[in-house]
Amino acid sequence: MMFDLHNQERHPAEGTFNPDKIQERHFLMLKSFVAALLLATATLGLSKAASAQSMESYTGTIWLFGGNFCPVGTLPADGRTIAIQEYTALFSLFGTVYGGDGRTNFNLPNIPGPVDGTRYCVNFLGQYPSRS
Repeated sequence: MMFDLHNQERHPAEGTFNPDKIQERHFLMLKSFVAALLLATATLGLSKAASAQSMESYTGTIWLFGGNFCPVGTLPADGRTIAIQEYTALFSLFGTVYGGDGRTNFNLPNIPGPVDGTRYCVNFLGQYPSRS
Protein backbone atom coordinates (compact mmCIF):
# COMPACT_ATOMS: atom_id res chain seq x y z
CA MET A 1 0.00 0.00 0.00
CA MET A 2 1.18 3.51 -0.87
CA PHE A 3 0.45 6.96 0.43
CA ASP A 4 -1.42 9.47 -1.69
CA LEU A 5 0.77 12.57 -1.68
CA HIS A 6 -2.26 14.86 -2.06
CA ASN A 7 -4.35 13.72 0.88
CA GLN A 8 -2.02 11.26 2.57
CA GLU A 9 -4.63 8.52 2.82
CA ARG A 10 -3.73 4.88 2.29
CA HIS A 11 -5.25 3.25 -0.77
CA PRO A 12 -5.24 -0.53 -1.23
CA ALA A 13 -5.09 -0.20 -5.04
CA GLU A 14 -2.03 -2.39 -5.66
CA GLY A 15 0.69 0.15 -4.92
CA THR A 16 -0.92 3.13 -6.65
CA PHE A 17 -2.87 6.11 -5.43
CA ASN A 18 -6.53 6.74 -6.19
CA PRO A 19 -6.81 9.49 -8.86
CA ASP A 20 -10.61 9.59 -8.60
CA LYS A 21 -10.40 10.65 -4.97
CA ILE A 22 -7.92 13.42 -5.84
CA GLN A 23 -10.09 14.69 -8.69
CA GLU A 24 -13.15 14.74 -6.44
CA ARG A 25 -11.34 16.80 -3.79
CA HIS A 26 -9.90 19.19 -6.39
CA PHE A 27 -13.36 19.62 -7.89
CA LEU A 28 -14.88 20.43 -4.48
CA MET A 29 -12.09 22.90 -3.71
CA LEU A 30 -12.53 24.56 -7.11
CA LYS A 31 -16.30 24.71 -6.65
CA SER A 32 -15.87 26.39 -3.24
CA PHE A 33 -13.38 28.86 -4.66
CA VAL A 34 -15.67 29.77 -7.56
CA ALA A 35 -18.61 30.26 -5.18
CA ALA A 36 -16.53 32.56 -2.95
CA LEU A 37 -15.29 34.48 -5.98
CA LEU A 38 -18.84 34.97 -7.29
CA LEU A 39 -20.02 36.19 -3.89
CA ALA A 40 -17.13 38.66 -3.63
CA THR A 41 -17.72 39.91 -7.17
CA ALA A 42 -21.45 40.38 -6.56
CA THR A 43 -20.81 42.28 -3.33
CA LEU A 44 -18.20 44.50 -4.98
CA GLY A 45 -20.47 45.02 -7.96
CA LEU A 46 -23.33 46.24 -5.74
CA SER A 47 -21.14 48.71 -3.90
CA LYS A 48 -19.64 49.93 -7.17
CA ALA A 49 -23.09 50.34 -8.68
CA ALA A 50 -24.26 52.37 -5.69
CA SER A 51 -21.21 54.63 -5.70
CA ALA A 52 -21.38 54.89 -9.50
CA GLN A 53 -24.81 56.52 -9.14
CA SER A 54 -23.38 59.16 -6.84
CA MET A 55 -20.27 59.69 -8.99
CA GLU A 56 -22.22 60.05 -12.25
CA SER A 57 -24.81 62.52 -11.00
CA TYR A 58 -24.37 66.09 -9.89
CA THR A 59 -23.56 67.03 -6.33
CA GLY A 60 -26.81 68.05 -4.68
CA THR A 61 -28.98 65.76 -6.79
CA ILE A 62 -31.84 64.27 -4.82
CA TRP A 63 -32.96 60.87 -6.05
CA LEU A 64 -35.30 58.16 -4.91
CA PHE A 65 -33.66 54.91 -3.80
CA GLY A 66 -35.65 51.70 -3.47
CA GLY A 67 -33.92 50.52 -0.30
CA ASN A 68 -34.13 51.35 3.38
CA PHE A 69 -30.68 52.99 3.33
CA CYS A 70 -28.81 55.49 1.19
CA PRO A 71 -25.87 54.18 -0.86
CA VAL A 72 -22.26 55.25 -0.52
CA GLY A 73 -21.75 58.88 -1.57
CA THR A 74 -25.22 59.97 -0.51
CA LEU A 75 -27.01 61.13 2.61
CA PRO A 76 -30.65 60.60 3.54
CA ALA A 77 -32.92 63.56 2.76
CA ASP A 78 -34.32 63.45 6.29
CA GLY A 79 -33.77 67.04 7.45
CA ARG A 80 -30.64 66.22 9.41
CA THR A 81 -28.18 68.92 10.43
CA ILE A 82 -24.68 68.47 9.01
CA ALA A 83 -21.40 70.36 9.40
CA ILE A 84 -20.49 72.88 6.71
CA GLN A 85 -16.82 71.96 7.12
CA GLU A 86 -17.53 68.33 6.12
CA TYR A 87 -19.87 69.08 3.19
CA THR A 88 -18.76 72.44 1.79
CA ALA A 89 -19.90 71.66 -1.77
CA LEU A 90 -23.41 70.81 -0.59
CA PHE A 91 -23.53 73.93 1.57
CA SER A 92 -22.52 76.09 -1.39
CA LEU A 93 -25.56 74.71 -3.24
CA PHE A 94 -28.17 74.47 -0.45
CA GLY A 95 -27.12 77.24 1.92
CA THR A 96 -29.62 77.53 4.76
CA VAL A 97 -32.71 77.02 2.57
CA TYR A 98 -33.61 73.92 4.62
CA GLY A 99 -32.36 75.28 7.97
CA GLY A 100 -29.17 75.48 9.97
CA ASP A 101 -27.22 78.42 11.37
CA GLY A 102 -25.14 79.04 8.22
CA ARG A 103 -21.94 79.45 10.25
CA THR A 104 -21.12 75.89 11.33
CA ASN A 105 -24.01 73.78 10.04
CA PHE A 106 -26.90 73.51 7.60
CA ASN A 107 -29.81 71.14 7.12
CA LEU A 108 -30.61 68.72 4.35
CA PRO A 109 -34.13 68.72 2.92
CA ASN A 110 -36.69 66.57 4.69
CA ILE A 111 -38.41 64.50 2.00
CA PRO A 112 -40.09 61.29 3.16
CA GLY A 113 -40.07 58.33 0.78
CA PRO A 114 -43.36 57.81 -1.06
CA VAL A 115 -43.56 54.13 -0.09
CA ASP A 116 -42.35 52.27 3.01
CA GLY A 117 -38.85 50.91 2.42
CA THR A 118 -37.83 53.70 0.03
CA ARG A 119 -36.05 56.95 0.70
CA TYR A 120 -34.76 60.04 -0.99
CA CYS A 121 -30.99 60.45 -0.96
CA VAL A 122 -28.86 63.56 -1.50
CA ASN A 123 -25.70 63.08 -3.54
CA PHE A 124 -22.62 64.68 -1.97
CA LEU A 125 -20.10 63.26 -4.44
CA GLY A 126 -19.97 63.63 -8.18
CA GLN A 127 -19.68 66.54 -10.54
CA TYR A 128 -20.29 70.03 -9.22
CA PRO A 129 -23.06 71.59 -11.33
CA SER A 130 -22.15 74.63 -13.38
CA ARG A 131 -24.42 77.67 -13.34
CA SER A 132 -24.08 78.47 -17.01
